[in-house]
Amino acid sequence: MIMSLTLPVHTQEAKEFNTKKIEVNIGVSDIFAKNNIIYPYYYIDGDYYLQYVYNDYYRKPELLVGIKFHNDKGAFRLGTNFNFNNITTKDSNGNNEKSEFKTFSSKLNLGYEWHSTISRIVIYYGLDISTSYSNSYFKNEYSTNFEQIVNESTLNEFTVGVNPLIGTAIFITPNLSIGTEVKFTAEYVSGKTIDESSGSPNTNETESSGIRTHFGPIGFLSINLHF
Repeated sequence: MIMSLTLPVHTQEAKEFNTKKIEVNIGVSDIFAKNNIIYPYYYIDGDYYLQYVYNDYYRKPELLVGIKFHNDKGAFRLGTNFNFNNITTKDSNGNNEKSEFKTFSSKLNLGYEWHSTISRIVIYYGLDISTSYSNSYFKNEYSTNFEQIVNESTLNEFTVGVNPLIGTAIFITPNLSIGTEVKFTAEYVSGKTIDESSGSPNTNETESSGIRTHFGPIGFLSINLHF
């Protein structure tokens, strides 16, 4: 009678964590970044210009979704996120100024991680290959005594990068864990800016390219489901 009561308890205590093959991640990155809308343009001699400045300099909290396929030593990683903003502001002063700002961006990460599990705690490290695309559009309209002025700027950007990473997770149950991670990102950036104005017959196009590095995110928390 005593043995029949103790055996199920022993079996329950012997359960191991991090043994599932599929893991779904839902996370929020840059939790501690300021969630302020900052228009990436500047004002010179009565005209607006879109700066060649990127989302990394104006970080804000973002939702990320990913999936991992586990084996005995680690896991293949796949993650993505999308962002879209469409903001219009109107000024009721004498020149009837109106501004429109639109942004769209998407990023894809593909990589592999190695992990070590100690009871409920998992420590892992790995490498992601990433690619991203973003488009920013700014339009400004205002009236003068003689005409209606319209200025437009468009920025397109494409990146390819490598991202060494380290992270940890704590299991709440065998099917649920919470985690965090940080990355060092080094990426090649290629972009084009197009500026147009109704007050000028010319369209100004500027192409830029180079290497960008950064460390982050500024706070990351994920809820992980294990199947």
